Amino acid sequence: MKNDQDASFSEQAREKREQQNKLVWINRFPNEILSRIFVIGEEMDQDKDDSEDQRDKDDPVLQFQELVAQVCRKWREIAVNMPMLWTYISVSGPKSFSSASLFLERSGKTIPLEIEIDVLEHLDIDSWSETSDNPSLELKLVLDALNFLDFKGAKPFRWARLAIWFEKPRTFFAIVDLLIDASLSNLRKLTLVNTDTDTMVVEDFVVEAMRERNLSNSVLFRTPPPLLRELELVGVPSNFFFPRESASLVVNLTRLDLGFLLYLPPLMCLRSVLLHNPRLESLCLDTGMIETTNFEHKNATETRVRMPFLRRFSLQEPISVEWGLSVLQMIDAPELEALALNLDRSESLADPIPFYIAYGKGFNGEEVPPKTTDMRPIYPTLKHLALGPFTGTSLSLLAMLGSLRTITRLDWELQEQEPITINQALEDHKICQGVEHIRVYGVHELDLADLVESRIRNGAPFKTVEVNSRDWRNFSEPMKAKLSDELRLAKFRSYVDDNESDSNTSTDSDSGYSDSDSSSDSGDWTDTDSGNADDHEDS
Repeated sequence: MKNDQDASFSEQAREKREQQNKLVWINRFPNEILSRIFVIGEEMDQDKDDSEDQRDKDDPVLQFQELVAQVCRKWREIAVNMPMLWTYISVSGPKSFSSASLFLERSGKTIPLEIEIDVLEHLDIDSWSETSDNPSLELKLVLDALNFLDFKGAKPFRWARLAIWFEKPRTFFAIVDLLIDASLSNLRKLTLVNTDTDTMVVEDFVVEAMRERNLSNSVLFRTPPPLLRELELVGVPSNFFFPRESASLVVNLTRLDLGFLLYLPPLMCLRSVLLHNPRLESLCLDTGMIETTNFEHKNATETRVRMPFLRRFSLQEPISVEWGLSVLQMIDAPELEALALNLDRSESLADPIPFYIAYGKGFNGEEVPPKTTDMRPIYPTLKHLALGPFTGTSLSLLAMLGSLRTITRLDWELQEQEPITINQALEDHKICQGVEHIRVYGVHELDLADLVESRIRNGAPFKTVEVNSRDWRNFSEPMKAKLSDELRLAKFRSYVDDNESDSNTSTDSDSGYSDSDSSSDSGDWTDTDSGNADDHEDS
């Protein structure tokens, strides 16, 4: 009898809650409006910073659509019947299979999917009964994840985006072999990233993995290839991606990010890739894992390729200055809007590269342009410059900065061996006079204050100043207050790069400055050693 009464009271309480829910203003919206709100919320959830999702913790983090489905019966009914809400599938090991299976069930059988596989970051050694040092383990985990997805209905023809992170080259080649034999009619974005940063270890594994492969016949996709638009390959052997001089493994891309191993990409092979992808809007070339400077030189007139749609270009750590200069001479992109340049690992004086950017002419070695040389910057409409550690002279640095008169944002990572401090470089208000937004790392608080004050005196004040969070914690409270209040910055705050996870370490939210912009900078094109610079535009 008592159990029946309890059940009756419980049912009455539930009905009362449902009646109250119907009176809430948002639930008076038509289902179509609520559906649209849920879609926007899900998109924002996918765009949020990874550091916010507690990825280090054992407990799984509920995604937006899962939370929505738990609010009330009405919201649950709407959410679970919207396949588009359940198309983002993330697999990080066996513990994520249950959630992935639920998402796949609710996504239907045909709608395109976004697939992410990152078994390393969430690796639970005990659950696999092996050790992470076993080079075969990673491959097994990735293949198990792919087989699980296929079994649950995430067939390759449904993949709109595929992203896999790994450390062992054997895994990369196994994924490539799978892609060759798969039907990928919906694939538009592909990301394969080797996260290992130990150059010697990676090279050894690459050589071993390539031993039984004929790289002269490299292919990524079978014929006909998918209509791929964005490709990111990090940790790919150069001789795999450039098998022959006239060949290109990809065509008609709008975004291409390449991080190479073993050898510098041959210039004519790189040219062939550019010719096959004339509508590229974003290009990143990273050679930071390459130790050799050897490459076949070509005359600049032979390699020139016009790239009228290129708006963002990132050249990272060319160990050979001559190779880096040849790449700049190859790419004719007069409409470029954003340039990321990191010359940290250049084995010789880096001056030829900034001199070429400033004057549009090649200067060899320690050759200095005559004072009468006219500046003709190769990027006359550039708006955003992101500089990594600079290994050239102050003369070439000032020439480059002085030539780029159209930039409004400057990101700069400085190191102790810089030829000049930031306040010395920018004290002349004619240099970078249009810059309103500056983001810095490796800058002393006194130098930054001096720079901000000098810009005010010269009538070219900054609006926004961002300091890397690793520097931010070393700034004194009086200096933070001075920069925020006395110097009238519209925004003075810290930012977090993707090499640091301990965001929000300060408690300045009640003062005129803040570290609230703690979003990680992963995924953006402006990657230097300090992390990728996320493009926050302030209205």
